[in-house]
Amino acid sequence: MGTDKFSISADLSEEYEVSLDGVINVSGFSGFGNGYFNRLDVFEFCDQAKVLSETMEGRAEIIGTLGNQDGSTFLETFSIRIYPLSTSKLNGVVGVHITLGDYPSTDCREEEKRKVSCEMKTRNQHLLKFSEDIRKLLSGEITIATLDKGLEFN
Repeated sequence: MGTDKFSISADLSEEYEVSLDGVINVSGFSGFGNGYFNRLDVFEFCDQAKVLSETMEGRAEIIGTLGNQDGSTFLETFSIRIYPLSTSKLNGVVGVHITLGDYPSTDCREEEKRKVSCEMKTRNQHLLKFSEDIRKLLSGEITIATLDKGLEFN
């Protein structure tokens, strides 16, 4: 099926806000999504991911949604949730649950929503590099931050 991979690019044209575009391919499932975030929230997510990768405790998440008029969530368009799957700080395994969705052309039909939601398992060292790369992405040092699976369960 190829290598599992999640890539993020960013539109940095706004001073305090960032648009993150994600593309994922995991075990033959693929999709894309976009979310708008306050830059400080993305930096906080990177800090949480770094701490998790070093301590193998806690959680890190960033959630971008499209909302209904009443304030409820209509569709998650770009979400990353990270959690430890083992406690080893040396060679730990983390779960990275990613949800990406595409904006439907209308808000009226549930069937019109397109999204992919899946988990990647990776090593804590890969998570640390990914969080550092997202910081570099926001500063304009790189154009794409990528998380590869980094695990082989044979």
